[in-house]
Amino acid sequence: MLFVPDLHNFTTRDWVVAKMEGDHIVLRCDPPDSFPDVAVHWSKVDPLAPGGTVSLPKSSHYTLSTNRELHFAYLQMSDSGDYSCTVSNKLLNKHLTRTISLNVAKGIKHWGFFC
Repeated sequence: MLFVPDLHNFTTRDWVVAKMEGDHIVLRCDPPDSFPDVAVHWSKVDPLAPGGTVSLPKSSHYTLSTNRELHFAYLQMSDSGDYSCTVSNKLLNKHLTRTISLNVAKGIKHWGFFC
């Protein structure tokens, strides 16, 4: 059975996200259901890179879940930027990209109390 989705119906939950350094966040990409399944690829926008994006390097502070979500265990200032979620349907030879802007603000460090 073949179910061909309308790729234009795919969304991201947020377009702009603001968080504090050290916070946890999940960036979600919600492509339409289809058979065969669509492929999802996350990248970070870099205007100086060929094609304008770079693949996310392996890191201990973020992971890609099986349900296509990008999980940050703790945010760093360097995580600020635009993240692209690209959904591809190889059968239709089509792809569509949505972008989420992540703004990470400097966190306040708690040094404890002095009595």
